[in-house]
Amino acid sequence: MEAEIIAVFIPIIFLIGFIYLAYTYINHQARERMTLLEKAQNSEDLKLLFKKKEASEPSANRNAKWGIILISLGLAIVTGTLLEPYYHEGIIFACIFLFPGIGLMIYYYLFKDKQQN
Repeated sequence: MEAEIIAVFIPIIFLIGFIYLAYTYINHQARERMTLLEKAQNSEDLKLLFKKKEASEPSANRNAKWGIILISLGLAIVTGTLLEPYYHEGIIFACIFLFPGIGLMIYYYLFKDKQQN
């Protein structure tokens, strides 16, 4: 009986915690902007303040990265499923971490020259 009551309150507590964190983040961001607005002396500072942050990598590179990660994740699941009869049950779990890591290394070596320019 007690476990059922606790199981009801766990999602409620997580929701309240998430709402509190979101409120704190937004409130902090608003305070920071207000402080910068008070200290800003010219319009150039205000333009920099409210300028949209540009993505650190182009969208083609970002899409390539996610494509490589998802393909390697699919290969990990297929490989883990095929190897499961020969090894213990944890092989799928290990492949799920190993293959996307390899995919990220492949992405790094493919696009490192393009990001330096």
